[in-house]
Amino acid sequence: MFKKLTTAALTALAIAAGGIGTAQAGYVGAYESETYSQVYFAGNYTEVCIEGDGWSDIDLSVYDENGNLIDASTGSGAFECVSFTPAWTGQFTFVVENYGEGTQFRWVV
Repeated sequence: MFKKLTTAALTALAIAAGGIGTAQAGYVGAYESETYSQVYFAGNYTEVCIEGDGWSDIDLSVYDENGNLIDASTGSGAFECVSFTPAWTGQFTFVVENYGEGTQFRWVV
């Protein structure tokens, strides 16, 4: 299910999820997905959003370390958000899916 892990983007995800105001950019190819992982701590509410450049529909999903879907945002546009409060400390994986041409996106808080 998880296509690949882009190490450079982990920092972007950590920054976005940590609440720092600057958004970090990413890229997902046409009809592809990108996967990012990060450790989150039990009991800490987290909200992560992505905003695409408007060229295509993008979706965002988050999975726990066992591959269980925690939350998904699958609207028809270029802005999606997921939120969760981990029951345990562990690694969570975010999947950005692109249903159109290649698109730039940014992690936003």
